[in-house]
Formats: sequence, structure tokens, C-alpha cells
Amino acid sequence: MSDTLTAGTSDEHIREAIRRHALDEAEGPYRAEIAALYAMFDAHNAEFFGGELRPVTITVSPPQSAKAIADARENSGWGGYQEMRIRPSVVTGEHPTGAYARTPKPGWRMRPGRRGTEGHRRWLSDLVLHEMVHLLLNQRRDPRRNDHKGHGAPYTEECNRVSALLGLPGVRARRRKGEPRELPISPDWPFCVRPGGEHGAYYGDLWERIEVEREAPEEPATVGERMLAIWRHEDTPEGERVRFLREAGLARVGGVEVIDGPPAEVAPPPTERVTTNGGKKGVPLAPAPGAPGEWLRIKEAARRLGVAPKTVRDRIEGRKLLCRYREDGYREVFVAERAQVSPGGATSDGLDPAGPVLAGENHVSGAAT
Repeated sequence: MSDTLTAGTSDEHIREAIRRHALDEAEGPYRAEIAALYAMFDAHNAEFFGGELRPVTITVSPPQSAKAIADARENSGWGGYQEMRIRPSVVTGEHPTGAYARTPKPGWRMRPGRRGTEGHRRWLSDLVLHEMVHLLLNQRRDPRRNDHKGHGAPYTEECNRVSALLGLPGVRARRRKGEPRELPISPDWPFCVRPGGEHGAYYGDLWERIEVEREAPEEPATVGERMLAIWRHEDTPEGERVRFLREAGLARVGGVEVIDGPPAEVAPPPTERVTTNGGKKGVPLAPAPGAPGEWLRIKEAARRLGVAPKTVRDRIEGRKLLCRYREDGYREVFVAERAQVSPGGATSDGLDPAGPVLAGENHVSGAAT
């Protein structure tokens, strides 16, 4: 490779110009590492590949895969031939980024303050060496270069050739089912064959393991606790609470006294009216004695009246309709028959005199009182 840049604009001339610029005039936050990465490339090319690899563009930019720390592309982002991309977090010694949050993720991370140390440079050098094998197979146009996501037999053979030169153990292309995870494979080369592995002593104190104490899972609530929570909920009517506790035969729940024994006779509800609409109208707490009508379940009453069940429920919650609880715990409302039919055959509210009406509703104003 000539040190003098010859005139021309071919792809290789441009890549050589970028290499020279990176070595001599690189700027920006990664300028020291960019120059070091190109120097590592040149040293590996001379020592392990006999200078066979032609210049490539090395950029500090995220690889295509979100999980990758680097990749080797056959075409660069500017349209040239071959490119090596290295994730910025490994260049700055802050990988993975999630391990430096206020609540760090458990696992291995680069120890803070190790950027540019000997261990960091060794790790980056091995990363460049890993990607150079990909670039070599791309340059040779090996037909099997993409086998097993780029780590097939051709890649593994080249890894083992370089490992022999370094005096390191060999690797396999992949692990078989049931084989130990410690078995070195080419996707992890050369980190996996260094003393101590990827995070071992060969890289000094570059790596540290983060252990995050996990909170013990909360024990699930018992059936009794869940039933007690329902009983205490603000939406549970008082009458339903008393009925539930008596049927359960409970004398005390959570410090709350419960009357034991059969329920006492319930006095007839008063017939006085309670004001609910600014004092203009009222809803009797019970239908007047002898009032024509019947008690119906909510859905049945809604069908009889031609309204949605939700309308009936909303008016019950707003204390605008008569409601009582049945023995089975369901609510029912009193549906009264129409009265005050005029000589012309219509009621005073102008509705069908044969149709039913919910007791307590004011059909003249269109609102329930």
C-alpha cells in the first residue's frame, strides 16, 4: 500500500484518502479512537493477512442490528466498497448504555473511566480483528461467506488459522443441542479464546458485573383477603356488606364487629319523600301501599321500558329510582303502571297510557327526580 496518494477518484483511492485522513487529521469526539482503529486494521492486515485486505471505511456509527456491537458491510453508506461500523458506546467505553442508568440493568458492563486504557484498546483490537475476517471473505467473494449469519465454515476456518498464529485454542461454528455454553464458537471469536473469556483478565479491569437485587415477589392474596377487599370497597352497598357477612357466618373481619345470628326483622321502609332535584320533586323510598306495578330485575325492567340497562343503573346510583336487593343479591326496581289518564286517552305526561314507567321518574321535564 503506497504512502503517497495517487491522483484519481476511484473507489479504492477514496477509501485510501479516508484512511490517511483518519490517521493524520481526524477530528471530533472519536478522533483518538478512529486513528487507533485504522492503525489496528493496518497492523492486523500485515501480521495475519499478508496485506491482502484493501483499505476499507471504518466509521463509529451504530450497526444495522440493534444487538450488534459492530458489523462489516460489503457496501458503505456513501456508495463505496466495504465498510466496518463500530457502535459508539464501545468506542467510548460506556457499553451497554442501559447499564449506566439510575437503576442499571444486571449483567456485564464496561467499567466507568476505562476509555483509552490498555484493556480497552486490546478489546477494540480484537473487535477489529473479528470484523476483518468478514471483510476478507467479502473481498474474496467466498460463496459461503453468509452461512450461519456470516459465521459458517469459511469464517471458522479463518478464525482457527489466526488462532494458531496467536497460540490460542480453536473454535467451532456453533454449539450443538446440549453442549455447554462455555464451548468457544466463532461468533464470539477471538474474545472467547482469550484468557478468562470476553470479560476476563486479558482485558484488565475493563469489565465489571452488575448485580441488581430483585425484590421478592409479593405473595398472592388469599381468598379471604380478596373477599374482604370487595367488602371494604366504596362501591359495595351497605346492605350487600351486611348480607355477605351474615351469610359467611363471620363474627369479626379485620377488627370490624359483625352481628351474628339470623338477620333481624326489617321494618317497612318509610314512605316519606327525599329531595333529590333541588327540592322540586322527590322519590319515595318505597312505593305507596297498593300502588300498581311490580318489582323487576334491571335487565327485565329495561326491556319493559325500552331503555338501556345502564340507564336504569345510573338512575339507581343517583337515587332517582326505587331499588331493593333480592335474596340472591341481585337488585330490582319497581316498575309502576301509568295513571292519571285524561278523557282524551293520554296521560298527563303525553306518553302511551298503556306503557309502564319507573317509579319516581318525572316524564314532564324529561329528567328523573
